[in-house]
Amino acid sequence: METASHLQPRPCDGVTLPRVAKPAAVRYLGPVDVAPLRTMVERLSAQVWQRENDGKENAYGCFTHTDHIVFRFIAGNRTPLHFYSNPIWMIWQCWLLPIMSRAAAAYGYTAPVYPKAMLARLAVGGSIDRHRDIHPSNPLVHKIHVPLQTNPR
Repeated sequence: METASHLQPRPCDGVTLPRVAKPAAVRYLGPVDVAPLRTMVERLSAQVWQRENDGKENAYGCFTHTDHIVFRFIAGNRTPLHFYSNPIWMIWQCWLLPIMSRAAAAYGYTAPVYPKAMLARLAVGGSIDRHRDIHPSNPLVHKIHVPLQTNPR
């Protein structure tokens, strides 16, 4: 169980970033039109998914059944002050940013920065193993998951 100390600012490269207060449960952020993004994702070939997944930095064991296309990521998962954009971000940001901005607005973030952005594709019948995000950057960022397609069950 975490204590109130998890809300204390943490120094990163001489800059102090506040820890992000995370909700205790899934929070509905309101409607957002994901149809244009879903259409683009459906057009992705197996070769693109494979190429992008093979180069991902977040190749953790819990993602055995998950492919990722990483647009942006925190270098070494250390501090969100040091993130990079992969070339594919330039192509996809016009479909991603409206959704990301909508989600951030629901939390009242006025000048959000997006150091991590990716698509994840879970294999049919697959699962993501139970895990804890333990990297130093995780308490300093607010990850928001937006489902594009789900199983009705």
